[in-house]
Amino acid sequence: LMLTGMGAVLGVLLGHSFLAALVATSDQAAVATLKPWVFLNQELLILVYALLTGLIASLIPAWSAYQTSIAKQLTKA
Repeated sequence: LMLTGMGAVLGVLLGHSFLAALVATSDQAAVATLKPWVFLNQELLILVYALLTGLIASLIPAWSAYQTSIAKQLTKA
């Protein structure tokens, strides 16, 4: 879950960084009006969805490990 959160935050920051680089290197008027370091409320939804996806993805193997009988696994030859 921590890895998912760090990846989501890093992804949003990298997206803004690439937009800043594009604005700095482009001479087109349409691109020059973009503000790369403005964070929108919808970007918080990206972080929430990423954390929920990571939580669901981590619960599946955790549930499988919970159902495994340790005694049976240790007595297998």
